[in-house]
Amino acid sequence: MELTRRRTVPYNRGYGFSTLAEPNDGSARGISDAMPTKPQDRDAEGRPSGSVSESLGWRVHLARSEPVRATVVVAFAAVAGLMGMSLFHSPVSGAVGAAVVLLSCSEFLLPISYRLTDEKASARYGLTAVEIRWSDVKRVLRDGLTLRLSPLARASRLDSFRGVVLRPGPDDSRCSQERLVALIRERAPGAMIDE
Repeated sequence: MELTRRRTVPYNRGYGFSTLAEPNDGSARGISDAMPTKPQDRDAEGRPSGSVSESLGWRVHLARSEPVRATVVVAFAAVAGLMGMSLFHSPVSGAVGAAVVLLSCSEFLLPISYRLTDEKASARYGLTAVEIRWSDVKRVLRDGLTLRLSPLARASRLDSFRGVVLRPGPDDSRCSQERLVALIRERAPGAMIDE
């Protein structure tokens, strides 16, 4: 039996990690789904050390907080579906029309899960997952209650499409905007924060 070392390699920053099995001769033979073999330090409860205090997660559901807008979006999806059915005389085209409207508004309609760890900030909703490593954060843009972590050093038209948008939870929660700004300053000290 040949001993192998395992190292964790990101195969897609949006969806997780895999481990690459490396034989001792240095040639990679394939990817396995095994967990990394590096031992982790554990706290008194048996959890990985630092995972409780170094990770912050919360969930925001925009449609639930704005039911009138959610109703308007669903109504437009129904209208798009009816128009597709009446124009093309096919229920499939109606379903496609409604699906296009609903999928384009998925960030609003679906709950968004946020996670801040020592390494990165991430947001997930539906099939979409975006993340940015703290070392890649160059600027933090404030827009009302939202914070955009941008990898761009200067203002650009691409600001709307790059980075991760963080929406704080309710003001009385542990993930208020002030706490998020303090965490960002701690974990991305080189980032410029718009005041």
